[in-house]
Amino acid sequence: MQDASQTSNLKQRTGGAALTKPLRTCEPRPKFSGVSRTSRRKQMDLAAYAAALVAVACYTNSLSGEFVFDDLRAITGNPDVLPSTPISNLLINDWWGRSLFSMDSHKSFRPLSVLSFRLNYLFGQLHPIGYHIANVALHAIASAQVVHVTRRIVGFEPVACAIAGLLFAVHPVHVEAVASVVGRAEVLCACLFFAAFLSFCRCVDVGCQHAGGGASAAYLGLTLTFVAAATLAKETGITAVALCFVYDMCHTAREMGKSSRRNGGDNWQRAAGFLQRQELTSEEWNHLSLTGPPEPLCNCAAGALLLCL
Repeated sequence: MQDASQTSNLKQRTGGAALTKPLRTCEPRPKFSGVSRTSRRKQMDLAAYAAALVAVACYTNSLSGEFVFDDLRAITGNPDVLPSTPISNLLINDWWGRSLFSMDSHKSFRPLSVLSFRLNYLFGQLHPIGYHIANVALHAIASAQVVHVTRRIVGFEPVACAIAGLLFAVHPVHVEAVASVVGRAEVLCACLFFAAFLSFCRCVDVGCQHAGGGASAAYLGLTLTFVAAATLAKETGITAVALCFVYDMCHTAREMGKSSRRNGGDNWQRAAGFLQRQELTSEEWNHLSLTGPPEPLCNCAAGALLLCL
């Protein structure tokens, strides 16, 4: 009878439910109906196409430009652009075609961008229009990618994503990088940077839906490949690692918050009631555990804190 009374009293003090509940670390993505999901994807694709078309329209007048300023040093005066130069020189020379070990070297290691100049030379020699077309095309791709990057941050909001992509396409801060051929390093790095981030987002999605596995590892490997490529286009591409890390932390915190609100709402109510009552007596603790009260639950506040986990 005494044990039954203590049990009843204990249930009244603690809310009559289990002390803890399991916390899910990753919540499945919401299920959309087939029509709704297709409609959302079409809207996002249309926004991406619109951003790309606007980017092309804004820089059409740059296609007739000539090589100016640093273009002359990086292209016409760079022997690494010529097919007659061994392609292995790209690994030992800087952005301007000088040896990285030279005292007057710029120390800018961008072999992937120089390789893109070699491809331009292969198809159009030193005619500027081909180089400008490549820059404008890369900027259009980056503008479309911004739409999908924004979706990863704000969700399926076609208007917000379209505005972000259009602002990126027309913002005057990109004029030098796109209109000047030497800005190839910036636009190429941007495309690979966004590709790395989007690939990592997909890696996180696959990990949530299927608890990791080969598919998640494949996307992670693809992410690292894009990061390496972005870094070889321009040194700042390495910062994609930091962006992926921040996204992973924010995604984990958001999913844990959702799980906590879904699974632990009654725990908060029990914790509030527990704080309003006195500590459990030693007899009740002995009934709860033969070894006595554990150290973290020696006071009312600590016990309420664990109840909320």
